[in-house]
Amino acid sequence: RSTEEIAVLQKELSDRHEEELKQTETAPKVDDLSLSDNTCTPSEAPAKKPSRADKRREAKAAAEQKKLEEISEMELDTTQRAQEHFKLSKLVTALHRTVCEIPADGNCMFYALQHQLESRGAHHSVDQLRATAADYMAQQAPDFGPYPV
Repeated sequence: RSTEEIAVLQKELSDRHEEELKQTETAPKVDDLSLSDNTCTPSEAPAKKPSRADKRREAKAAAEQKKLEEISEMELDTTQRAQEHFKLSKLVTALHRTVCEIPADGNCMFYALQHQLESRGAHHSVDQLRATAADYMAQQAPDFGPYPV
């Protein structure tokens, strides 16, 4: 009985094999296909779901691209700043003046004022200048009323 079952299974296998061969003979050949053929539709080829690693790689690539764009913008800004500084230095030199670098820390106006006062012999700290300005503004409040504090 097992020999009979084996013979039946072999017969089914060979019949299936012949059917598949017939199907491949009628299928289009790879050489006959062109890129413009719409032989494969989205329903036939399921879209591959991106893995977590793919998503991380895409996010990392996007972050890297954004970083490169920011660097490019900063380089352009630096170049423009350098050109502006060069032109200003040239103009100031022609007027027999100098450019003084002032730290940009929120006290720049008071540092500039301190620098100018020291060049005239008056020595005041930045804190003293800020307090003096605040006191003056408080005493003259109606003059400074339209400006938000």
